[in-house]
Amino acid sequence: MPSLSVTPSGDVHVYWYDRRNTTGGKNYEVWGRRSADNGVTWLPDEPISTVIIPQPLQPDPNVQSCYAGDYNYATAFGSAHYATWTDGRVLVSGNSQQDVFFAAVSAPPVADFSVNLNPASLATPPGW
Repeated sequence: MPSLSVTPSGDVHVYWYDRRNTTGGKNYEVWGRRSADNGVTWLPDEPISTVIIPQPLQPDPNVQSCYAGDYNYATAFGSAHYATWTDGRVLVSGNSQQDVFFAAVSAPPVADFSVNLNPASLATPPGW
């Protein structure tokens, strides 16, 4: 269930659920990756969540037991990316429940750039 956001300057951020550091398929993390050049090159993967997250319980027998993520949302505003995901770290009566967690991922600001030109100081060679 990847999600993607793009800033006006072309900084792209994608994030997803990941089990690379987990045990037994019963927990996960949220990982992401950024591109500062509209997706031409990518920085290394990095964790977005701050802990390994327990798989939330799904008490409805008519729904897939590992169901989470359809309502994740990513957006960018200014020079930051905002990510939400389903997280099971909050316990209710000792059981992991589905909650929404949130993180902001900063994109480096784009440097303002300008060129000043003084036409009076320009000269062209004769015959050019």
